[in-house]
Amino acid sequence: MVPKMERRRIDDWQKRINALYAKMPKGTYRLCAEKAHLITESYMQTEGFPEILRQARAFANVLDNIPIWIDDYELIVGHGASKPGGIELDPFLGTWKIDDIKGVEQEGLITIDEKDLPKINEMGKYWNTKNIQYKVQFAWTDSLFNFMKVGVSLPPMRSKDEERGAYAGSGLAIYSGLHLAVPNYDKLLNLGLKHFIEQAENELENIRLFSRDDIEKKCFLEAVIISLNAIIRLAHRYAKLAEEMALKEK
Repeated sequence: MVPKMERRRIDDWQKRINALYAKMPKGTYRLCAEKAHLITESYMQTEGFPEILRQARAFANVLDNIPIWIDDYELIVGHGASKPGGIELDPFLGTWKIDDIKGVEQEGLITIDEKDLPKINEMGKYWNTKNIQYKVQFAWTDSLFNFMKVGVSLPPMRSKDEERGAYAGSGLAIYSGLHLAVPNYDKLLNLGLKHFIEQAENELENIRLFSRDDIEKKCFLEAVIISLNAIIRLAHRYAKLAEEMALKEK
């Protein structure tokens, strides 16, 4: 027999899970441009910087400025988009054509705020020749390009230098990269981010720039410090929001 206190805890968890599940989107997602906008804003300010520092600064700009919220019944906070039930455009894989976006919207897969379309169009111009799909065209042989035109990769390639890159994700570059890394949460939660920041700062203080590897290491350590400090600031944003919400609770 389940003890009364344990039964109450289980009921509370079921209530939370059911409430959060009910809010999950079912088939149609809100297309968001805020992450891409903040990345683009940062990249335009860091032209000429080492790529790893550009990525770190863009990461920090997103975490410092992307809209945040805390849903009812949430105990672990944080979302993958700037709007509830949203998916974010990503500028690195490929760019976007408004007609493509409209086509996906007509199929019922996404909804898009009309006021975001001019912003998306302008960002596409910046990333036109900077995205991965544009760059990989130079590696395609004729035989490989013939394979791409078959449409196995969806959608089929029409020309090697398509500005949106065609290829995966219908050129929209909508995806989550969470599967690309598995953080050591045990070490992170026990030692804290400041521990790793201090490690990077100490290593940076002792580095001597005698080779290209030393320069790359310096940039890496600076990127680590920028990124981890940004995560801490994001946590503080959520803590402040939680405090403000708590004051309004009855």
